[in-house]
Amino acid sequence: MASTAGTRAIAPALFLNPALALIDFSEIPEPQKVIPHLLQPEISRLAPDILAIYIQAVSKIFGSWAAELAQRWDDDDLPQVKASVDTIIARINEFATSPHIEVQERVRCHL
Repeated sequence: MASTAGTRAIAPALFLNPALALIDFSEIPEPQKVIPHLLQPEISRLAPDILAIYIQAVSKIFGSWAAELAQRWDDDDLPQVKASVDTIIARINEFATSPHIEVQERVRCHL
């Protein structure tokens, strides 16, 4: 896994700075493909504050994607949405037993 030094410096700024936090998640071309990458088991090696941000980002990306789908709903989208929800729940549950309280708290907010 690559060094997280740059991520550690930037991520808290993105999370805490309201001007930078206004990321338009609808600009992500295929959010359903990004979500599993943000929840890979390897992210458990990240610093707890960064891991909590990843979990929060997943929620925001999914919410943006779901809202976009709702605007142009097609029943053919349902299997893909269900698969994404199942993936999110399964992978976030893996972090529920984290020894770090900030990670546990973020997980509990999303389950």
